[in-house]
Amino acid sequence: RSGTWVTVAAVDEGILALTRFASPDPQTWYFGKTALDVDLYDDYGRLLDPNQGAAAPVRSGGDQIGGAGLTVVPTRTVALYSGPVAVNANGEATVSLDIPDFNGELRLMAVAWSERSVGQAARPLTVRDDVPAELILPRFLAPGDSSTATLTIDNVDGPAGPYTAAISAEGAVVADVSDTLELDEGQRIDRRHPLEGRDAGIGAIGLAIDGPADFSVSRSYPIEVRTAWLPSSEVTRSRLMPGDALELDASELAAFLPGTAELSVSFSPTPLDEAALLRSLYRYPYGCTEQMTSVALPLLYSDPLAGAAGTERVEGARARVQEAVATLLNRQSNDGTIGLWRIGDRGARPWIGAYAVDFLARAKEAGYTVPDAALERAYTSLEHIAAQEMWRVNGYNTFIFDWFGQTDSAELLSDRSAAYALYVLARAGRVDRSRLRYMHDERLDEMRNPLAMAQLGAALHMIGDRARSRNAFDAAEAALGFTNTGNWYQTPRRDLAGVLAMAAEAGDAERVARLAERVAVDLPEPSRLSTQEKAFLLMAAHALSDGADAVEVNAAVTPASGDPHLFVMDTAALADGVSFEAGGDGPVWVTRVAHGESREAPAVAAEGMQVRKRLRRLDGAFVDPERIVQGDRLVVDIAVAPDGERLIPAVLVDLLPPGFEIEAVVEPRDAGPRGIYSWLGRLETPRIAESRDDRFVAAMDLRNREIFRLAYIVRAVTPGEYTLPGAAAEDMYRADTFARSETGRVSIAPRGE
Repeated sequence: RSGTWVTVAAVDEGILALTRFASPDPQTWYFGKTALDVDLYDDYGRLLDPNQGAAAPVRSGGDQIGGAGLTVVPTRTVALYSGPVAVNANGEATVSLDIPDFNGELRLMAVAWSERSVGQAARPLTVRDDVPAELILPRFLAPGDSSTATLTIDNVDGPAGPYTAAISAEGAVVADVSDTLELDEGQRIDRRHPLEGRDAGIGAIGLAIDGPADFSVSRSYPIEVRTAWLPSSEVTRSRLMPGDALELDASELAAFLPGTAELSVSFSPTPLDEAALLRSLYRYPYGCTEQMTSVALPLLYSDPLAGAAGTERVEGARARVQEAVATLLNRQSNDGTIGLWRIGDRGARPWIGAYAVDFLARAKEAGYTVPDAALERAYTSLEHIAAQEMWRVNGYNTFIFDWFGQTDSAELLSDRSAAYALYVLARAGRVDRSRLRYMHDERLDEMRNPLAMAQLGAALHMIGDRARSRNAFDAAEAALGFTNTGNWYQTPRRDLAGVLAMAAEAGDAERVARLAERVAVDLPEPSRLSTQEKAFLLMAAHALSDGADAVEVNAAVTPASGDPHLFVMDTAALADGVSFEAGGDGPVWVTRVAHGESREAPAVAAEGMQVRKRLRRLDGAFVDPERIVQGDRLVVDIAVAPDGERLIPAVLVDLLPPGFEIEAVVEPRDAGPRGIYSWLGRLETPRIAESRDDRFVAAMDLRNREIFRLAYIVRAVTPGEYTLPGAAAEDMYRADTFARSETGRVSIAPRGE
């Protein structure tokens, strides 16, 4: 029929069953009877007990904790969609769907419509070979793990006789099996075969079946071998004078597993190495609003800096900036406030709101897509912050946790947030000049924070008030060294770098030269710096170099894409040795960062916090990790405790052994006095938690030396001998505060043996 269209979807029934997905039904949607909605439009409704009312709306918008995950998994799913297809005059349409290698049941769902009518249909469709054969594999492996590949072959419609199975492997896994199975008609056989993880990387497992009557099928399963502990870095800094040479070989990466290690060598005209800092930011795995802004903000400066992240091209860096913009806007509420992890979570400080809006505004200037309406809402929220009317931006967290040694206060938070908001508004040309001058005249001496003073100075410079601007910068320089233990984003190093960058923006060359002598003193390796320290150091480095390339290096190897002074090499590239020679007229600073997954398990650590991990039965009994049986359900009991009383925004990562799969996270109500896991005692609710294929990740606030306890349930699914990773926790903003539990072994015996 002319003007009639149809869409067809084919989806794995197993996926649909997990979510109880109902097939599309446009007839009911458009023509079915619906109940009238009920809502409250008076303030008395706010006084009602929320437990007696409607359930809260589903949280949505930008909620992601970030972090690495598996690149591939061996499981196969099918979810195909045709898009709109025109129906011809005979009422027919031809739809082609490319169904991958799959044995199972699909649900075909068709929806048709025209200007005057709608219709739908759904039918099951079985997709299989005459003799379905599959390998049941663990989702991943770790180097040195011994696991099991279960071959299942079911003679549904094939002739009886011998069927030969060949299992092979390539890449990071080891498997070499040839098996002959005598199958009667209708018979199914399951057999287990050995499988091992060799090196970290991506591997492939092949299955080939040959049988009577020329029956033949072959399949390939991708699988990742990832280490049982998180990556680490070793940093070496040096200086080359003109004519000096640097000789490197494969020993630089001897401490890391093959396939995971790389050495980046970067050359800089200043002691601040932009490439090493940016690569470290790129590797930071988590994604709260502060961290996402700190990673993306430096990418706005120049294409060489954007390309310094390694093998990614500049276009990839642009995509990452745009992704950061989209995520932050997904966390923005109608009043313009931006959540820390998700929309409306009230986890972000107003200073972080200004930080995020600063990035969004700069991204807009750089040509990225930032909707005007979203930016307008963001500016409106900053105007309230600049006026120190915090009650009008209740989407931000202004509560100051009280603890022994606390040096922060609501007044300090308000002052530094207002200073940053005024700076961002001044850059946008919409600052309240009288408010800006008031903050200088009445609040400057009370701020104490040098970065806030410098932001006031930069804002005053933008409106042409040179005298007040110079005075604010003088106060900022005099205040350098200030430490506020209650503000976890603030460090003296961050403030020094930020003041330098603000002074450069204000054109104060003399002050920039003076501060440059201090900014690189006792600079630790990038992995020991907070995300904001790295971001502001990159701003300072850009100010110091003024965007110029003043380094001359002669080398026989090709530099990384986007940066002629960054070289990234793996073990093979270093095998025959690599030499670099400094040219030019001045010294060249060299930073070597060896990064990868170490050969040896990391030691137990407790630097400012402690973490404990235990395996327990569902009744609370402790488990011997080397006496687990396939099918056992276990509780992973994790406790994290800070050594001090300050508030610590922490992230926990607990990697799974390959034989485990997460079933559920234990809710606090299930562990209380009346819960089914009452033996756990009190459990806490993290800010955000995610259960992934190979790890459990959670963000939490630690305080007052109180134990923060979490638990989740796993099932032992794949027999084998595996490394049992330790749980790792770290302060998201202070790299010197972290903890790691012991690495062990876990043995899963086959069920029934």
